[in-house]
Amino acid sequence: MEKKSFVNRSGQFLKKRVRTFLDSASANTLIGKLKQQKKDPARKIRVGFIAQMPEVWNKNAAVFEAMLADNRFDPFLLAVPSFDLKKNALNPYGPELAFFKEKYPAERILTCETLGKDFENISEQGFDYLIYQRCWEMYLPKALHARSVLRHTKTIYIPYCFDLIHEPKSYYEISFFRYTYLTFASSAAQRDQMIRYGVRRIVFEGYPSVEESVKMAEERRSPGQKTVLWTPRWTEADFYGGTSFYAFREDFLQFKKDHPEIRCTFRPHPLLYENTVREKKMTEEELSTLMKAYEEAGIIIDRNPDVNDTLLETDVLLTDFSSIIMNAFMYRLPILYLKSLPEAATYEPFTSVTTTLYYPKTWAETCSLTERLLSGDDPKNGERAAVLGRICEEYAGSAERILTYLDKDYRA
Repeated sequence: MEKKSFVNRSGQFLKKRVRTFLDSASANTLIGKLKQQKKDPARKIRVGFIAQMPEVWNKNAAVFEAMLADNRFDPFLLAVPSFDLKKNALNPYGPELAFFKEKYPAERILTCETLGKDFENISEQGFDYLIYQRCWEMYLPKALHARSVLRHTKTIYIPYCFDLIHEPKSYYEISFFRYTYLTFASSAAQRDQMIRYGVRRIVFEGYPSVEESVKMAEERRSPGQKTVLWTPRWTEADFYGGTSFYAFREDFLQFKKDHPEIRCTFRPHPLLYENTVREKKMTEEELSTLMKAYEEAGIIIDRNPDVNDTLLETDVLLTDFSSIIMNAFMYRLPILYLKSLPEAATYEPFTSVTTTLYYPKTWAETCSLTERLLSGDDPKNGERAAVLGRICEEYAGSAERILTYLDKDYRA
């Protein structure tokens, strides 16, 4: 029995390895064909951006807007409706489409009306590049999966979050990365790790979201009250250290009651509500009751799709593991990290950023530290300024560097 079981497992392993090899060979063949296509040097480079989640659009916004102002490029948004995990299907268009229409000209936004119900007419658009918001394709119709798109268009990925730690190799072994023509890493260290893991088509040209946060920090405003922002993670036990929500959900409410003069804002990860009910941490009724209590106490439930607008009005950030840390850091905000850091090694520049964070061990310590920081007593302010200067130098001109790279790639 043991021998048979071993053979079965070995056969499954071999089958998986053969499938991986064939997928990789297929991806390389498709990329080779795209490279052989003749280019018209006088033609503008036509670029599509998948735009599904306003919450992470700030990672691609600077590149899209730079292309709008650059005569070498002809950029468009592919507005994809949000995804319903319960129904396993796309929703009808909702707030996400309104968000993009408010920001950009209508002629630059393509929808299901233009590209077909399931975006099946994407190949007819003549895009030279299609830039992805996220590497998670289960939220997209199959016609927009990288494997399908790479048959006619070069697929590009700008990470939806600033990668902070050394991800497990399995993260980069998903099909998306095999069928991505080029990834723009969020740091030189991430680029180096991906190369070690066998992902060859990756470069580092800066990360526009970080640079944009520095520019916007100059506009940071105070609403008249000191503001504390809490951004808990979406799940309790995971590789990234979990969420502070379940431990401190009542404490945050009490903090507001004890400090009516402080403006408190609650902005959880977009998946927190759904995951809380799915994992039976709280029922929908209990969650609804808590959110109602928050609002009645004066806590703002932040529904702004653009986190930059929220950070503009924040004085102290309470958070768990999240790429929002890098944006908040670039806003020069003091940051209280409420959970333990993941055991995996961190990347630079995040390694340097971690030395400037505050790590309270209890809620009582969180409260006293927050009060101290709001009063202007911020011992790590000088350290943040020094690290910020080094990051700004490394990431200067990120959007323009990405455009230059794509222009050279197109005309090569």
